Amino acid sequence: MKIPQLLKQPMYKLIDYLVGSDHFRQVFTQTFQDALGNRLPAPVSYVPAPYCPSCNQEKTQNRPAPIFITARFRSGSSFLWQIFRAIETVSAYYEPLNENCWFQGKGYRTDPSHIGITNYHAEYEGLARLSRIYNRDWICRNLHMTGWDYDPGLYTYIDELIRATDKRAVLQFNRVDFRLPWLRTHFPESRIVHLFRHPREQWISIQRDGGPVSKTYRYRTGDHLGLFYLIGWANDLKRVFPFLEPSGQHPYAIHYYLWHLSYLYGKQYADVSIRYETLVKEFNRVVPDLMGSLGIQLDSGIKEGLSRLNSGKKACAWPEYAESDWFEEIETRCDLTVQRFLAGRRDMLA
Repeated sequence: MKIPQLLKQPMYKLIDYLVGSDHFRQVFTQTFQDALGNRLPAPVSYVPAPYCPSCNQEKTQNRPAPIFITARFRSGSSFLWQIFRAIETVSAYYEPLNENCWFQGKGYRTDPSHIGITNYHAEYEGLARLSRIYNRDWICRNLHMTGWDYDPGLYTYIDELIRATDKRAVLQFNRVDFRLPWLRTHFPESRIVHLFRHPREQWISIQRDGGPVSKTYRYRTGDHLGLFYLIGWANDLKRVFPFLEPSGQHPYAIHYYLWHLSYLYGKQYADVSIRYETLVKEFNRVVPDLMGSLGIQLDSGIKEGLSRLNSGKKACAWPEYAESDWFEEIETRCDLTVQRFLAGRRDMLA
């Protein structure tokens, strides 16, 4: 069909506008991700030009490399954040993607299990401008991101936090497990710390939100479960990992799938991996080693002050929930499923 001459110019202008718009690019990228199972190849060195870190020398010049902490919910990440917060030379931001939007300056109650924490938002004071950038979709949508994913808003938001302090920025995340390829690509100078906890102990802990869950229960679509966003994560990520379809599964299986995949991503993309139980039991060795690997100096006074923060739980609680055989049956089945899935997708964790 021929386009009438009078319509050509406005149509060309419309096409130019769409191609140049952020929204169009995001929809275009998402369409291809959905069609290909979100398995677009991760680039080695390419960063989309509109928000390439090296495009603005002023942003990164003479600024210490930011530190990103990645951990699942109820894995001790608040404790690790508290350790960094106690160090004078860093500015530690608590859960930047949290729905509470700490930069809004509201009154926030603290979780009583977060011993010694009186507030989460002090580092965000004076950053109300972030409300213009923050996107609530970051909470539980597009949780899997490759280096090719296009989200200039997320880049700008993280970059603003890094540049908002004269100290070394530490950002403690609970929602970037499967966004680490994107973070590694777009913040190549960053150092990533991966924290993980024994999956059974973590399962006991997440049942504080909407639990307890019976050993015989199977999830039915429409059931209202808390468990720290477990079902929401499964529903978003099942387009990448189909075995995460929650219907008919015991929630521990879903939890363990996410734990296993999160562990693999952390080991692949992080600079340092720390087990929570080791952090607690061998605090006086692990913390100085960690800070040394990150180039953070600790004098004896700081070490003594940090050691007083170590009041993490050391007891083993999972045997009270179920016998070892019950856990092992689910874990073995899930491990085999993940192994078979990744065997045919070698580029996913390349």
